Amino acid sequence: YTTLFRSRRAARAHAVPRASTPRPMASQQGEWTTETAGGCPKHPSWAANPQFQIFPTVEGASYTLLLQQHVPAPYHAIGFWLMQADNSSDRKVTLSKSHMVTKTKYKAAGKVSHTVELPLRPGGLPYIVVVSTFEPQLLGRFTLTLTSAEDAAATLIPLQQPEATAADRKSTRLNSSH
Repeated sequence: YTTLFRSRRAARAHAVPRASTPRPMASQQGEWTTETAGGCPKHPSWAANPQFQIFPTVEGASYTLLLQQHVPAPYHAIGFWLMQADNSSDRKVTLSKSHMVTKTKYKAAGKVSHTVELPLRPGGLPYIVVVSTFEPQLLGRFTLTLTSAEDAAATLIPLQQPEATAADRKSTRLNSSH
């Protein structure tokens, strides 16, 4: 018994679907500003870069992180570092090889991505992604996206900027209300 298709479109409609592909689970918009464009870890201002927590929910699932910058060419050299968090709320202020999970190479491209398998952390502790330009004070908007075919419940949450900056913003709001 043979079925003939009159067109390629009909043949594609009956094709066996491909294995599941990662879908965007979480996406965060961000910006490197004069306060948050700290550059790579060789710069003392590195800790000011935007940071995000990842909370995986499936042991050993594979996750893809995609960092896309929204600046006109020529692009900034961009990359990110993925580390184990010290606790469930604080930003990373130092880079420790013992907490390092993976990193990308810095590339002057519209996007960089990396796929990594993440075990669940004791006590549900998160991982932290620090996104940066290679040199400090290179400004622009970006999107960080987390995908996984195995873990649809994982989350990507932005961490607040350093307390001094948050305190300055609070003070500004209080003063402007007078």
